[in-house]
This record gives sequence, structure tokens and C-alpha cells, in this order.
Amino acid sequence: QGDYFGSHMLVDPKLSKMRTALKEGLEQAGDTALPTVSVAKRLKVFLEDELDALCPNTVRVVAHPQKEWLPPLPTLREVKVPKGARILVAVGPEAGWQDPFELDLLTEHGFQAISLGERTLRTDVALISLVALAHDRLRQADAESE
Repeated sequence: QGDYFGSHMLVDPKLSKMRTALKEGLEQAGDTALPTVSVAKRLKVFLEDELDALCPNTVRVVAHPQKEWLPPLPTLREVKVPKGARILVAVGPEAGWQDPFELDLLTEHGFQAISLGERTLRTDVALISLVALAHDRLRQADAESE
């Protein structure tokens, strides 16, 4: 297994390759809002020292594979989202977050665990799926409040 932070998308400190990929995705989707991407190498430090300033007042969800020992996790569609809110998604490695330490830490910082189903997804697939589902959920929240 290679170093995640050694990925060609992450080695450039300005994330120019990632920004290029994001712009291409926006063009394909017909969207104009470039998402903010943050890469944090130390989860606990990021959650405790940076998260609230970077992402205040967001609905926070953490994607985790639905394991048989976990109680049933809701889907993103079932998460309460107020009109005009933003959704922050946390996506971990393919095997899921380190149980239970990382999930507990995320929960302590306002993240609600959600499931994309029982299958383990590649990180890039999970992220794309979550962004699409978040857009759908935000449209649903706005429609519900009208």
C-alpha cells in the first residue's frame, strides 16, 4: 500500500492538479461553484484546532461502510438539513475510518455517521457519490422549506 499523501494529486502544495480536475468536473456537470478542498495529515489536530474556523455552522457527515456490528446508519437523505445550510463530508480510506477512535473523534466534533451501503467503495468513488448526494439533499432541504 502506497503513501496516500504521496498521491500525484496531493504532492503539489498548491493542489493545482486537483484544482484542474475539479474544474473539469464542474464543466462536465454544468456547475460553477468550485468546492473548497482541505488536506489534513493529522485528523485530531485538524478537528480540534482548524475545523470550526474553516467550516462553521455546517451539517457534518462522515461516510463509513455499514458494518454488521454497527447499528443501522442513516443515508444522507435522512439527515436533517436546514434551508440554506452547507454540508461538510468526511471521507476516509477504503477500509473505513479507524474504529472506534476516529469515528468517536469525528462524532465529538459534530459529525453524524452515514452509510453509502454495505459495499466498500474506493475513496474517489465515495467522494463523488457524496458530493452528488449532498447537492441533491440541499435541493431537497430548500424545497421542503418552501
